[in-house]
Amino acid sequence: MKYCMRSYPFLSTQPYLFSLKIVSVGANPSDHMHIDASSKPGDWLGTDFVGQVVELGLDVPKDKVKIGELRWNYCRGGLGGKGAFAE
Repeated sequence: MKYCMRSYPFLSTQPYLFSLKIVSVGANPSDHMHIDASSKPGDWLGTDFVGQVVELGLDVPKDKVKIGELRWNYCRGGLGGKGAFAE
């Protein structure tokens, strides 16, 4: 399977989520394996990321998450519209 880069419009944040601008990602052995093993065309790859909070959903506790702070996490990339290699 081939991979490609595409641009997608930024979607509005859901009420219970917050959005990040990705500033760093980590490449893991599973990331490239998803291309051939389980990903379909259009799936986003990547698992580990660090990002700066840029938008809060209406139901996100403002005392727990603040605009501008850095957050890191893991997501299951290569399976649909989620992946650390997306900005």
